[in-house]
Amino acid sequence: MRTKVIVVDDHAIVFDGIRMIMRGNEDIVIDDIATSATAAFDLLESKHPDIVIVDVSLGGENGVQFMKDMHQRWPDIGILVFSMHSDANVIASALGAGALGYIHKSAAKEEIVEGITEVANNRTYLCKKTREIVVRDYAGKSMIDDTFAQPHLTDRELEVTRYLALGLTTKQVAEKLKISKNTVDTHRANIMEKLETRSLADVTRFAIRQGIVEEHEI
Repeated sequence: MRTKVIVVDDHAIVFDGIRMIMRGNEDIVIDDIATSATAAFDLLESKHPDIVIVDVSLGGENGVQFMKDMHQRWPDIGILVFSMHSDANVIASALGAGALGYIHKSAAKEEIVEGITEVANNRTYLCKKTREIVVRDYAGKSMIDDTFAQPHLTDRELEVTRYLALGLTTKQVAEKLKISKNTVDTHRANIMEKLETRSLADVTRFAIRQGIVEEHEI
């Protein structure tokens, strides 16, 4: 069964662009668009998609609040943000509202495909620009926010953490480490459980803080 995607954006051209990018993909169908939060709830009720691609700004409506309300009502629907907003606080708010991924609208089409594919598989995803914003925000803080647990990660989990922080998809990590995608998913789940987070942004910050990756590598 194909993954059904609905776009929530007050600019219909975004829907057309995403649908064109995903044309020919046999696993994912860009099904419909809602240009407001109110219309989106009606569409979600009738179509119940697998993924919603949403902007943080929805005309005069609050996209983050929409995500919170939607995630509370339909927690099984994956949320992928597609937005021009590049403020670290906005990104954090969106992820905190339940989004699994965040793609800046300047991202390459390959990243859009990767993001949709990853969220379709219930995985987190940040495009390169979003990761850079997260890193700059972390580096700019004068005090390190000591919110992470201090878990013991296995050597393999450290390898997976490094590659996730560098922005590799599950498939790419599997190819690098010569293991299956299911094994990578298991390591990813264990890492996030140990870090007590579901956010890839937190994994990235943890990797920098622990020296698993350097800021210039992101």
